[in-house]
Amino acid sequence: MKFGQLTIDEVHQDLAREVAGLCGVEVETIEPRDLPLRTPCDAAIVDWDYLGRGRGDLLKHLLTSLPKHAIALHTYDIDEQEYLRALGFAAVFPCLDADVFRALLAAIRPQAA
Repeated sequence: MKFGQLTIDEVHQDLAREVAGLCGVEVETIEPRDLPLRTPCDAAIVDWDYLGRGRGDLLKHLLTSLPKHAIALHTYDIDEQEYLRALGFAAVFPCLDADVFRALLAAIRPQAA
């Protein structure tokens, strides 16, 4: 399973690789210039706080490659969390941790019959 991580923050890149390894997932950093996605991934994690201006456009580009349920976002800003949930994103978290990876795995794995 391969996740993309849209961020420019090196600390979050390292943290994502560490947590991904514990969750049995491969993670690849996606920078804003990499959108729309050229290489497929199963899901994506968006570091909302570090994308700055134009991040709404970046999210639109990401949505051309992945459905909303396959995208998790994290932001420390409570108002931004509410805004993203209002847009229909269910996987919105205050920080990058194993919960982000577990939520995405649960969302994209086929449900047992």
